[in-house]
Amino acid sequence: MPKRKYILITFTLLLVLLTLFAFATNYALLIGVSQFTDKGISPLKYTLNDVDGMYSTLVNMGLVKASNVTILKNPTYAQAISTILNIQNTLNKDDTLYFFYSGHGVTYKGQAYFLVSDTQLDAIKYTAIPQSMIDTLLKSKASRIIVLLDACHSGKVGDTKGVTLNLSKVIEQSAQSVVKGQGKVLITSSSGEQVSQEDNSTKMGVFTSYLVKALKNVKSYETLSNIFSEVKKEVSTYTHNTQTPEAFGDTKGIVIMKIPPKDEVEEIMKELRQDFANGTFPLEYTDMFQEAINVLTKIEKGESITEKGYRIYELLKECYIEHKFDISVYPQMRKTLDQENTQNATQTTTSTNTQASNKNENKKKTNENETGIIALQGNDLAIGAKIYIDGKAYGKLTSAGTYIQLPLGKHEIKIDSDEINTWKKEITISYENELVKVEVNAEVATGKANILTTPMGAEIYVNGEDVGQAPYTLEGPVNKEYEIKVEKYGYKEFDILVKLKKGITQSFTYTLKKSKTYALTIDNPLNADIYINGNYVGNKSTLSINIPEGTCKISAKKNGYEGFEKEISVPQIANVEIFLQKKSLPSNHSKEKSQSFKKSAFWITGGYYPQLFVDMTNIGNVSLHIGLGYRHFLSENTFVEYSVGDDHWKDLWGNSWYDCMGIYAGIGYGNDDDGISGGLALWKNSGFDVAFHVYWTMFKIGNFGIGPNVTVSFSNLSECGTLYIGYVGFTSEF
Repeated sequence: MPKRKYILITFTLLLVLLTLFAFATNYALLIGVSQFTDKGISPLKYTLNDVDGMYSTLVNMGLVKASNVTILKNPTYAQAISTILNIQNTLNKDDTLYFFYSGHGVTYKGQAYFLVSDTQLDAIKYTAIPQSMIDTLLKSKASRIIVLLDACHSGKVGDTKGVTLNLSKVIEQSAQSVVKGQGKVLITSSSGEQVSQEDNSTKMGVFTSYLVKALKNVKSYETLSNIFSEVKKEVSTYTHNTQTPEAFGDTKGIVIMKIPPKDEVEEIMKELRQDFANGTFPLEYTDMFQEAINVLTKIEKGESITEKGYRIYELLKECYIEHKFDISVYPQMRKTLDQENTQNATQTTTSTNTQASNKNENKKKTNENETGIIALQGNDLAIGAKIYIDGKAYGKLTSAGTYIQLPLGKHEIKIDSDEINTWKKEITISYENELVKVEVNAEVATGKANILTTPMGAEIYVNGEDVGQAPYTLEGPVNKEYEIKVEKYGYKEFDILVKLKKGITQSFTYTLKKSKTYALTIDNPLNADIYINGNYVGNKSTLSINIPEGTCKISAKKNGYEGFEKEISVPQIANVEIFLQKKSLPSNHSKEKSQSFKKSAFWITGGYYPQLFVDMTNIGNVSLHIGLGYRHFLSENTFVEYSVGDDHWKDLWGNSWYDCMGIYAGIGYGNDDDGISGGLALWKNSGFDVAFHVYWTMFKIGNFGIGPNVTVSFSNLSECGTLYIGYVGFTSEF
């Protein structure tokens, strides 16, 4: 019985402790801030070393796996807030979280804030970690939360009105209402209006250096209460009572336990199996045996076990390692454990009901101070845009996201800049510390610009593309520049840059300056039609033109000839000679002509004009003439033609009219406008004779031409040889 009594006393002491063990799903978030962008905040020396010391201690003791530790060194506000929220959402009921912060802590309007690298003192509510977020962690569903704050360091934190270093009092007030129940602890590095100090010898904060030392001194397990007492004593002594750490919450109910040696676990497992096999372990308690094996197996694999599982391990360790008790007493010890758990559960339920009742009574009082957080994330267009919430400016949207603390209720969010369409959304924060994520998908704004020129009609190019003539309306997104080029022949060209403005139609009017002109001579031996930049300038054999400075295009056109084009720069070139080549005929052209005979010409001759006889005997006679002709082209320049004509003539002295009528057929060379032919003429009075026909077009409109037409018959000159001074002809295709 003495042995049994000793066991029960030891076991009862263990039941007082709510244990924290290395094999639960433990997490750690370690934050250290030493540098600040706000020049009003002085840097700190050793806060990053504090983070490193805590990390090595937690991992080496087996309290947290390295993979479950998150380290933030000099984080931004967005990084810190998002990480805290992510870890809060990760925690489960049986998990443990170590939250450690080393840096500046201040108070502002009754709220504690922990500074990060981009904290701005004049906007501290929106750029520092609020105490309410720490409170949220402490109230999360995880069974064990240990918050360690090495804050309220000495140093300058600016002259912003309302910002003070009196942090501990505010934290104490918050902790008394938040840190309740089992497994929740908040420890600060100093109390009252004290300032936390740094230790040049250890190159760490004084509080953190002694905390690390105390944790390393734990042999197997120790209550957090005892560990804190040691740290408090050492810090107070070192600082001559100018810095006294404070603890809030269930420090007595938390046990810090080192990872059990692997051989110890294996030995317990081996002996337990042997006792069950040989009947030493009561066979009627097979369920207890299986339960113990499961706990040992999880510990051996490094898996998470429950608080109850840890206590079972302690009982097994008592039996097999420390006191070598007869394993047959284990079932009774195990039953006692269940009885104690039932009593604790009843007490916890009563306490919880009381807290809930108090919470309902005070709900209306606290609701006014309850807040949540909105997390704004934007696309590339939204980055840098201004944030307005309920009409109040809240800075700009950053690429890392912007987190803003707001009271519960509805809020209207507006995101705006000169380059995006105004973006709006209404959100609701329903409960304290709710995280409302808001995605801002901004769209680029558009603008317009009217491009006008004097004189009008200038050619407009936008980013190298010809878009038409002025006046021109440019419309497009405002987040880019537009290169506008204006050109008009005879005027100087110019380039401008246009930036459109959101929702505005701008007008740009440009007065064009005339270019300087220079003399240009064009040699045109074939009297082709000459064009400059598409404008007709004449067809003389020599053209002298004043032309503006710059580049222009000279072109020439003439029937039967290939076109001519040449681009020149004035005044570098002052003379241009036009070279025209006859059109080359396709290989099957002659064949097509001989088969189709599609090209033909008709002409009419007539007039009342002097008639010249070769023998000079009847000078002064006049002739009335009319005739009709038809020409058919065999090729591009050869043809056959037929004509019929009738002359009535008399002399000036009133002699009788003479009738000279005939027909003509011949073969000739030429084109639609000019040519010559030879053939036979059949005259009414004198029969057949050799004859020649010459024609020349002086003026032409479309297919109609006017010019002299001469038919000569050698043997009948005295009667019918005439000079026809005019004809009308036209060309047609059929």
